[in-house]
Order: sequence, then structure tokens, then C-alpha cells
Amino acid sequence: MSKSHRRKNSQLFLQNKNSSNSVLPQQPASNQSSDEVVRSGSVQPFFDLEREVDLFGFEDVSASELNHPIRNNGSNRLSEDFEPLSQWSNWYLNGKYNYKRRPYFLLVIGVIMLLTMGTLLSYIYWHGPTATERQDPSDFIPDLDDPGSRRNIFTIEEILHGEFSIKEETFHFIDPPEWLKSHDQDPGLYFTVEQKTGQMEFIARQLFDRTFEQKIGKVTFEFEGKRYTTSSIQINYPLTKAIIATNMEKQYRHSSKAHYWLLDIHSGKYTPIRPKEIKDRLVYLNYAHFSPHYNYIDFNYNNDLYFFGVESPSTVYRITNDGSNIILNGITDWVYEEEVLSTDRSVWWAPDDSRFIFTKLNDVNVSTYEIDKYALKKENKDKNYVEYPVPGSPNPTIELYQFDISAGVLYTVTTDLELDQPILYYAKFVSPTQFLYKVTDRTSRYLKVKVYELDQNKVHLLNAMDTAAFNGWVEKSKNVFSIPPNKVSKDFGFLDIHPDRNGFNHIFYYPSMKSSDVKAIQLTFGEWEVSELVGFEYESLKVFFAGNREHPMSQHLYAIDLSKENKHESLELLQDPNKKLDYYSFEISKSGRFAKARYLGPKPLKVKAGSLLEVLDVDSAENNNNNVLSLSDDSNFNESLRTYDLPKTSYSSILLNDGTEINIVEIKPSYIDPERKYPILVSVYGGPGSKTYTTKSSVFFEQAVAQGLDTIVLQIEPRGTGGKGWEFKSWARKNIGHWEPKDIIETTKKYIELNSPHIDTDKVAIWGWSYGGYTTLKTIEQDSADTFKYGIAVAPVTDWLSYDSIYTERYMGLPDLNEEGYENAKIKNISAFEKLTRLFVIHGTADDNVHIENTFSFVDKLNEHSLSNYDMHIFPGSDHSISHHNGSRVLFRKLYNWIKLAFHPRAFQ
Repeated sequence: MSKSHRRKNSQLFLQNKNSSNSVLPQQPASNQSSDEVVRSGSVQPFFDLEREVDLFGFEDVSASELNHPIRNNGSNRLSEDFEPLSQWSNWYLNGKYNYKRRPYFLLVIGVIMLLTMGTLLSYIYWHGPTATERQDPSDFIPDLDDPGSRRNIFTIEEILHGEFSIKEETFHFIDPPEWLKSHDQDPGLYFTVEQKTGQMEFIARQLFDRTFEQKIGKVTFEFEGKRYTTSSIQINYPLTKAIIATNMEKQYRHSSKAHYWLLDIHSGKYTPIRPKEIKDRLVYLNYAHFSPHYNYIDFNYNNDLYFFGVESPSTVYRITNDGSNIILNGITDWVYEEEVLSTDRSVWWAPDDSRFIFTKLNDVNVSTYEIDKYALKKENKDKNYVEYPVPGSPNPTIELYQFDISAGVLYTVTTDLELDQPILYYAKFVSPTQFLYKVTDRTSRYLKVKVYELDQNKVHLLNAMDTAAFNGWVEKSKNVFSIPPNKVSKDFGFLDIHPDRNGFNHIFYYPSMKSSDVKAIQLTFGEWEVSELVGFEYESLKVFFAGNREHPMSQHLYAIDLSKENKHESLELLQDPNKKLDYYSFEISKSGRFAKARYLGPKPLKVKAGSLLEVLDVDSAENNNNNVLSLSDDSNFNESLRTYDLPKTSYSSILLNDGTEINIVEIKPSYIDPERKYPILVSVYGGPGSKTYTTKSSVFFEQAVAQGLDTIVLQIEPRGTGGKGWEFKSWARKNIGHWEPKDIIETTKKYIELNSPHIDTDKVAIWGWSYGGYTTLKTIEQDSADTFKYGIAVAPVTDWLSYDSIYTERYMGLPDLNEEGYENAKIKNISAFEKLTRLFVIHGTADDNVHIENTFSFVDKLNEHSLSNYDMHIFPGSDHSISHHNGSRVLFRKLYNWIKLAFHPRAFQ
């Protein structure tokens, strides 16, 4: 590392995972006051609009919190869910064995039953949950006055009106500066939002002492005669300062701009955060953030990095002065935000606040794409373009810099990146003097994990991987946990999640980082995957993590003990082993004493907070109200269940002809007439490494289609997706768009064959969004209307040469080295679309992710071939989420009614 000669002292929007940094649940509608929004808390309509839309962005396995679908407990056989005759025959035979002392009587009964078995089996199978349908939300409908009658169906209108919404109260732990070494040091400090004296206020409370209460500040406040409403807040652990954001404007998936303020909690004084040369106005910052010990705040203005001490906010230090649209300091550009770091902030503080390291990205050679925002006012069109590298074109270059607080000096960090056109996939201080970072080559084939020893001014290699060994690629990194010195190891270590030799994501413990000779200890094993590290308990040296060992589609909490000699043998499931389908997520305090548990399925959402041991099961926590906080209110949901039936959901798999097992979710109407034939809507995503379908509960678009349009919905997870190890995932390598359609077509055909008496084969549709839109078009292209008669593609890629470089090359390699793969991946067999009954294509003009040129070029080819059997809806000003100017509501109404017209045309006569 070489020192520079520069002079001395030179949030993720709606997705911030820092527990002390919260974005309020939603922005007020035009006819709704901000106080009303805060008062309502976070509303969870089981797949709310924002969550639903965000799901359709390109997410690889490591970025996604979704677990992979069912493998039927490891079975390689066809699921029993698709053998209705045999499963009910087994039911009959089990009953027969109870009467083996009366064989002649049984024979007569058997003959009678055989005569009616076909009709009876069909009726039973199609009238309610089969033997393999498990724990669907509708199985938990409260007792009703008329349980024998069929209640009302619901449509997309009931969904959009919030009939099935569940409120969730604001609750965020306020993090201490470091791991707490004992439970006694941890009061379970958190903040919430409550109504006080007629106004909404942020309140700090404790889980240990329920009488503790400290007011932080009002949600709305005045400054120089103007009124402002808080969009997000960060609170320091001493409860003396808070960072407030107002007037927040979304940029891309993880980024935003806002006015930021430093609040002195005791005095109630708000101080605008801004460069020292600007004194007469508020400015939009990219972010503002506390250092780990809350001594400093760093912020970014016009792509330059600044910081100041919280006790002297008027003394602001400017660290860089070359920020521009192509030089970005401490902030990511579009492709790094979307495809690599999943954040807009690229600043990493040492845990003792002594220094920080940040990136300098250079986009000078990166191609620029102009975004058409037709629906935006002229004054909001300050930047309508984005630096967007496409496959084979120059990527941004990256450098690392270190700023030493005490010396006031900026250093250039010599990172020894070595690799061709390196990509920085992850970075973090794992001790006050050790900075860990992960880099790959341009195509994400080679991974190197390195540690920069600041006190020795040297870099050494800790781990290296060539993913060609398992025909894979480097995925987005999961969060690394730093482990402080303890009774087992005198050094700082860390925990990481990466593939083991069998190709499954598991936990590895690095007890030291002092040399390249340190051997990682694998802590978890088996044909299942660890999804995330959740917490650490210093007292016991237990590590808490989430995984899907109990069932491939679920997620539970586990613990493993670092103090044990055979650490992997200490693995324990912390929840009921009989509830294999449960899906939980946890937020655990820094001592491991307290937790917030979110039960996400398959029953309705429940959220609890309290002692970790008391919230492991939300059902038992219901009966312990004195010690456990209930943070969700499902009264509205339960009231709706008194009026509406929910569809029935089952989780299973189908065995393809080549022996590949494909996971599916089946959503059926709650009532099915055995004499009728039903349409099918197949829902797909299929992106490489993605895990889309789980046991999480949802009542949204597809449930409305199933129940309101008497349609069977199938969600299919084809080859190339995640959760089954690299043997299943690597099919996508250099060959996207090939196996996904093949698997979807064969799976759908087998389902129709197994249920042929009840399927209307002229009314089979497929739909998807983003990569799912691409998969939809590619499936239609391969199928040529043999199986699918209708298709819906929302914001699809149609030519991968027009998508971004890092995502595409991760799976496909460089275009000049895989020309055949890129050519085969295009949507180009237009004649296949001529055979469709109808196609629907949808896109937003301001889509920064999948550019609308994909849709325009595809539709132009349809026109060129004189095809008119398609519809198109363009959303001016909408990005990839299609939410601008009520876009989401218009979109889902449009989708619902388009399917209604396709499946039930008489309804429009």
C-alpha cells in the first residue's frame, strides 16, 4: 500500500438490513396523511404489492432470502401428490386391514366400492385437500356459523383493496457497537412508533424492562417554518443522536436520495447534514450513516464522500473532490448496486471507528443508456440516463482507499487484485486491523478471498476457488460474521457461507486470519442449504443460522456450538421438528438473548418479539403475553375469511423422463366441480440460482386467479435454479434459455396427463416477470403452442446482448467465447408465436434494469411476420417494478381481466 500526497482532512431504500436504521413502511397516498400511514404500521397483504413486484427482479441465490421448493424429503420418485388414485387406494387398503376377520363381508363391500371408485376418487380429489396437501392458510379458517355452505370467491379487487392485509407494528433493534459478551449486558433495546399527544413519535423501549421508555422525536417536525415528515431513521445506542431522512426519492433498486438531518434527542434540535460550504439550503444526499461506535457520520453528496463527528456537526471534512457522473466515491454505480453489492453505499468502517475504507468507481468507458421518463415533469428529469455495461463492453474499474481518522490522511490501498478486470464482490472489516474482501475475474469464474492487514501493510490470500470445478459461477456473497477472540481462539475469526465439496451452501469457520495457512472448518454438512447467518451468542459461543434441513421448501432456525471439539456434531434444530413446513425469519440481538421472529408460512403471518427461547414457536408464544410482544394484527385477515374461501395449496415434485425431479406448487380453487374441466396458469421465473417458491403464505395475484377465475395455478422451478446444489444448478451454465423451457413444458404435460379428466387443454397459459418474462417467451418458442395457448411476458429480456454485463457474463461468459450460447438464448423463432391463441406483452418505458428496447425489438419482429394475435401495454415513466402513477394496480387488474377473457370469454358477452 502506498500513501497518497493528498492534504490532510481532505440505506438501502426500503431494504436496509441494519436493525437500527428503519424506513417507514410506506409513503402516504395523495389522500392520506403521513400520521395515518405511520399509525397503521406495516401492512402485509401476504405478498404485498412492493414485495411481489420486487420478487421479479433478477436475483441470484445468494441475494435472495427465498428457499428452494420441495424435493419430497429427498425422494427421487414421482410425488404422491400426482398419484391421486394410488394414494386413495392406500387409504382404502389401510381401512380394509381393520376387518380381516370378516373376509366375505369385506369382499362384497369391496366389489361395491370398486364399482363407484372412479367417480368417488375423482370427487374426493377435486373437492378438498388431498392426503398430501399440507398446512395451507385456508386450513386454519376460524369456525363459522355456516361451515357447510360455500362462501364467496374473491377477485383481484379484494386483493388490491387490502381485504387480506395483516398489520405489522414497527420494531427494530438498536444495535450496540459490538457483540455483547453476556446476556446481562443486553436489555433488548429497540424502537417503535406510537401515538403520543395526538402525534406519531419514535419511542425507544426495552424487552427486558417493559417500563423503560424514551422519546426519540416526532415523525413530523418543523424547521425554519416548514414541516417535514420522516422517511427513515437511524438511532445510536446511547439514545442521544439520530439520523433522520425526509423527502426521500427512490433512484434504483437499493438507492435513494433524501434530505438528511442530525437530531439531538435531548434538545430536540435538528441540524441539516450537508457540506460545510452550503449553509443556506437543504441538499439531496445519496445517504448518511453512523460509524459502528456512533462517533462519526459519513455521507455522500454528488458522488463525493464526507464525514464529521457527531459532537461537532458543523465541522465537515470532505474526503474526495473528483465526484461526477462517472467518478463515484463511496457509492456504487448501477451495475455494482444491482448485481454485486446490493447497496448504494460502499464505505466500510473499522469496528473501533479508527478508519474507513471506500471504493472509487470509474465509469468513464462504460456505455450509457438513456431512460425515457415520458410521464415525469421536466424539473425531475435531471438525469435520464444510466451507465450500463453490456456483455463484452468495458466494465467500471475499481480502486480502494483508506482514510485514517487520527492522522487525517488518505491512503491508496494496494489490493493485489491480479484477476482480469476484477469485480469486488464483498468487503468488511472483521477486526480493527483486518479488512476482508472477495474479488473475482470479469466473468465471475475465479474467486479470491483476501485479508488486508492494516498494521502490517500487507495482503495475503485466505481462500481461492475455480468454479469450473463444479461447472458453476461465483454468486453474490452472503454476509460474513466476525467472531471476536474467545475461550477457543485468541484471534479474530469469521464465519462464511459457500459451497462445500458436494456443491451445497454450508457454514465454514475461519478461526484466524493471520496467514494463508489457516484451514477453514466446515460446520454444517448434508444435502440441504444454509440460507443466512442470523446471530452469535458470545457466552456460549453458539452461532444461530437459518436453513432448510427439515424440508427443502421451508426455513427454520438452527444453532451450532463453536466451543465443541467436533463442532458439526453440535448442530441442533431450535424449533419443533414436527412442523417441517414452517417458514421463519429471525432478527437476533447482539448477545443472542432476544429476538424478533417472523413466522411467514404456511399459516398466516405472525410476528413476535421477546426472549429468543420464547419466540421460537409463535403459536406457543401466543399464550405468553406477559413476556412476548405481539407485533402483528391479523383481525382484518380473519374477518375476510368469514366471507371468502382461500384456494388450496400443495407442495410437491414431478419426475421427468430423464430422471430429473422438478419442484412445483399447485394452487387449486377451494371448490372444484368434478364434472368440469379447468384452465391452468403456469407461473415461472427460473433465473440461474434463484429460489422462488417456498412455504411462505401469500394471498395475491395468483391466489385471486385460482379462486376468482376457477383456475389451477402451477408454480414450476426448472433446472438451473437454486437450493439443490450445483449438480442441479449448473445446467444453466452457458446455456440459459434451454433447460428452463424444456422442464416447464414436460412438467406441465405430465401434470395434464395425470389429471386429464379435469383439465381444459385449450386454456393453458404461462406467465412471468423479468427473467420470468424471458422464460415465458422462450417456453412458447420451444413449445409452439402444443401445450401453452396463451402467454404473458412482463418486462422480458429478449436478447442477452442487451442486458448488463456482470449478470449475463456470470452465467454465459464472454460473447465472443460463447457465440452459440448467446444466439440460442435469443427470442427468435417468431413462427412459434403465430400458433398461440393470444400473447400479452407489458413493459415500462423507464425500466433501468431490463430496457424497453427488448420488448420493442421483439414486437417489431411480430409485426414483421404480420402477427396480430398479441396485446401490448406500455407504462410511461415506470421502472422495472411498474409502479409509477398507480402502475401496479393498473397492471394487476389488466393481467387478471386478460386471463379472465382468455379462460371465460362468456363473462364479457
